[in-house]
Amino acid sequence: MSSILLSILCSFFIFAAYLVVCSPLQEKDDIVTAGFTLAVFQIIISEILLGIFGLLTPSLVLSANMIIPCLIIRLRRKHLNLKKLRLTVPQHYFKNTNTIFICQMIFVSYGLIIFFGLLIPPYAWDSISYHLLSVFTWLKAGKLIMVQPLYDTSFFPMNGALMMFWVYLTSQNLHLINLVQLPFAFMLAFATYSLARKCNIAGASKVIPIVLLTPVIMLLSSVEYVDIIFACFVIIGLNFIIGYLRTKTPVFIPLACIALSLAGGTKPGGFWLIIGALLFLCFLRTKKAPIKYILSGLMLVCISGGWWFIRNIILTGNPIFPYSLTIFGIKLLKGTTALDKVSPYSQWFVDAKWQWILYPLQEKIRGNFTYSIENGFGMQFVLGLAALCYAIYLSIIKKDRLSCLVFLIFPVTICFWTTAVTCSVPRYIIFLCSITAIAFTYVYDHLNNRQQKIMDIMITYALFFSFLACLPILIPHEANVLNAYFKNHKLSAYEYYRWEYGSIAKAWEWLDKNIPPGSVIAYNHPELITPLYGEKLQNNIIHIAPYDFPNAGKNAPRTYSRWKKLLEKNNVAYFLAYIPYWNINTGYADFSWPQKHPEDFAVLRKWDFDTKHPVIIYKVR
Repeated sequence: MSSILLSILCSFFIFAAYLVVCSPLQEKDDIVTAGFTLAVFQIIISEILLGIFGLLTPSLVLSANMIIPCLIIRLRRKHLNLKKLRLTVPQHYFKNTNTIFICQMIFVSYGLIIFFGLLIPPYAWDSISYHLLSVFTWLKAGKLIMVQPLYDTSFFPMNGALMMFWVYLTSQNLHLINLVQLPFAFMLAFATYSLARKCNIAGASKVIPIVLLTPVIMLLSSVEYVDIIFACFVIIGLNFIIGYLRTKTPVFIPLACIALSLAGGTKPGGFWLIIGALLFLCFLRTKKAPIKYILSGLMLVCISGGWWFIRNIILTGNPIFPYSLTIFGIKLLKGTTALDKVSPYSQWFVDAKWQWILYPLQEKIRGNFTYSIENGFGMQFVLGLAALCYAIYLSIIKKDRLSCLVFLIFPVTICFWTTAVTCSVPRYIIFLCSITAIAFTYVYDHLNNRQQKIMDIMITYALFFSFLACLPILIPHEANVLNAYFKNHKLSAYEYYRWEYGSIAKAWEWLDKNIPPGSVIAYNHPELITPLYGEKLQNNIIHIAPYDFPNAGKNAPRTYSRWKKLLEKNNVAYFLAYIPYWNINTGYADFSWPQKHPEDFAVLRKWDFDTKHPVIIYKVR
């Protein structure tokens, strides 16, 4: 618990220092969002710079990130205005039973999210397949290196993974990494409130519970994904852009560039945000904005998120590698995967693109009507969607151009999301929940008292429905977890893994408990692999891909003898082999080679993974 507290205090200290830096800003909400953005910026940039020079060690990362805030506070202490940072809540909020009820739902939901997050191990598919793989690879190496062999995910932007690295580095706690997105969920809600205020909405505070009680946001808040982080900085970036357009305060220019670039460096699709930030700077140049702020914005775009795309250009000549980009039949960027050939995950949700129109009314995944970490915008999104068209109409007739600009983000995003790629997953566009929440409150402001009361009832019931629907599914196997906890006052990581992943978890547990620390484990299938490190990260892991592995490269071993020599060169002592039931076509050469050479591979343990394929642990002789 002390390590968790240390992580929280270190992060808050950095945040507090940048609140001091940003205190000259006029509005309190701008001070908070700017301070949060700069704090995250410092953490990520310090890790990138130290990682590039091979200095990514706990002592250096902590020292750098503690020294800078100390210097900031010392240099800026004369400019500190505590009154400006004081938070005030109108007294009538505490007399409103509706507000109290909604606050209780938020408290219960996020209290349980924190409880479960600190209890269960990292479990989500992408988390233990590649997000945490990058984190642990950097941790072991002490520098930023590409995950080997080079998978498609090796080339993804990794700002989100750097935040996970920071959480683990300061806490040394695998469970706390589950909650890496939690502060970003609250900042997303706050940034939405700040953006609503810039749209001159009197009831701007109503957007906070609408965002926080969005099902997919609640469910993702205890998962090591990056979608909330991405959405948070998209809204913060939009917030600063609108702030500049309203007030012409030049400091909003670099702040907007940092936020958009942090978002851009979080997901592969963030490349378009980097382009958007550059276009914003070009637009400002035509409007005679101060050149020094434009140049500083350009530099900040390049280092805070653009770094990952620059790395890809250096390595492959393509900023969005592994993806190709073709426009009007002309291939502009060459990769290994065409954007229109990405796995069609949209089929999990709809059978045809036109069905996205009705999807908010019948949210389902793989045929089941349920919320998950992949989907779930809730009934409040339906209400916001219904208000959006009227909000656009109102903003046009009122000549409220900035509000109209905010609302038009929705249709533009939807058009791009449904037409540009086949990988249309609702969690990728969580920031649209903020846009519809703002649209709802914008329309609310233009209603009479009777209509507003009806809207209050509708939104309260919508939030209550989201709360009740999510309560039993905040994590998978929630009932089992609670039963085990109340029975034993603890939960074994591998017991949870067995519930979630079956026999493969038995192999993870056996390796964790039965091989010497420091052992090197090789594996044949590059998914669900970070549990091989062990609960204390005491093991080392490696994947030596054979010639028939996708994108293995020209240096991949083409013969058994060459592959075996590479195992010996890397001191591999154990080999985990299985064919996943979800992709039975992945039985590459490194699955069959150990079976054909029992003189070099001794079977230690074997479990049935499904009716046809086993999970096998070999001792490499």
